[in-house]
Formats: sequence, C-alpha cells, structure tokens
Amino acid sequence: MQTPCRAWAVVLTLEVLVPVCMAFALRAGPAGHDLRRCSLTGCAAENSWDSRLEELSDYARQWHNADAPLNTDLGRWCAVQRRLHMEGKLSERRETALAALDFSWESPSQVDNPEERYDWDKMCAHFVEYRAEHGDGQVPKKFQPDPALGGWVAAVRRKGAALGPKRVAALDAIGFEWKSTRQCGSAFMKMFRELRMFRDAHGHTDAPHDTELGRWCAAQRHIHKQGKLSETRAAYLEGIGFEWRA
Repeated sequence: MQTPCRAWAVVLTLEVLVPVCMAFALRAGPAGHDLRRCSLTGCAAENSWDSRLEELSDYARQWHNADAPLNTDLGRWCAVQRRLHMEGKLSERRETALAALDFSWESPSQVDNPEERYDWDKMCAHFVEYRAEHGDGQVPKKFQPDPALGGWVAAVRRKGAALGPKRVAALDAIGFEWKSTRQCGSAFMKMFRELRMFRDAHGHTDAPHDTELGRWCAAQRHIHKQGKLSETRAAYLEGIGFEWRA
C-alpha cells in the first residue's frame, strides 16, 4: 500500500492558497464580500471532506485496506466517493488523495469474481484464521475487522462449482461453509444484484417500469421517500449510481 502521506500533498497546497485568496478579498473591500464568503464556504466543505479522508487514512492503517463497511458512516461516505468518481464528478485532487490510500473504486458489495479481485491464497489464509478464532466459517458480509474477507466469502459462495473442482476441494479441506446461516436482507440483495447486472449491461439503473426489477426500484424509491429505507440499503443503491428520482 502506498503511504498515506501523499494524500496530504495537495491539501497543503489548498491551505496555502485559501489564505492568499482571502487576503485579496479583504483588500477589495465590500467588492470582495462574495469572494470571502465563497472562500469560507469552500474551505468548510474541503475541511469536512479532508476530515473524512483522515478518518479513512486511520482506518487503512489499522485494517490494512480502505474498504470501510457500508453499514458505517465512513463506508457510506466511501460509497458516495465511488459514485461521484463513476459519474466523473470527483475532483482530481480528491481522486489523487484517495488513490494514495489504495482506495478501491469498487465497493466490497460489488465483488463477483473472487479469483481476479483478491489474492486467493491470502484470502484462504484469512478464512482459516477466522475459523480458528470464531469456531465456524460464517463470516459476516460486513465483517468489521476485515471487510474484504466477508465480500470474498459471499462471492465464493455465489460462484460455487464454477470455481472448478481443484478450488472447491481446497475450500472443503479448510472447512469452508458453502451455505450462509445468516438470513439478513437476502431478498433485497437478490434484487440488488440483478439491478447491478442491469447497470453493468446498460450503463444506468433505470429499469423498465413494467418489469419486476423496475417495480422493485419504484418500491425502493417510495420507501426511501417515506424515510423507511435503511441507511445501509440506501448506501448499496447509491454505490451503483441509483437515482432516487425516476
């Protein structure tokens, strides 16, 4: 992983430029009022973003990855950054700062190919460690200490026999549990995965209204409008560019 120090290189530039702009605004007198207000507002927004970046940097140092779980404030913030990046709306400064933390532009929930996304032997070793510590192989998908492990286990279960006999046998040998006993949001996740595949195929999430997927999307918008959609589910949807207005 690259050192987080690089993430602050551009931030320091901002800290120098903003006071300079403020000085010009003060010398401009009343005419500089709008510039001062704009500088202060922009600075506040940058400070808020940089605070989150620092929080993510601390997380990366502790857990050796920047994949904060989606059911946390930090994870939801990360989901927003991924969406902005996908839409081309994330500034170069912010993109560079996140890249310095080895930030993944794909959410842990978007893992569908465990062979390509992760180092296979490393993840198997992590699974063995989890099993030794917890006594079972039921790794939560949002496993706080190692979010990548939860995503990998879920992806491996989905692939199943498609992994090939050699890897299936290797997983059986370390006690891999192919069926999850954790029933949490399975119906939602089934439709979410369908929507994600639709997005990958069509480049957007506007499923036709006369289809099951389209009706499900309409239901999520309605639930969200009523304030009854959980923050975790909203973060999943926003992470793939879901629009709350049809």
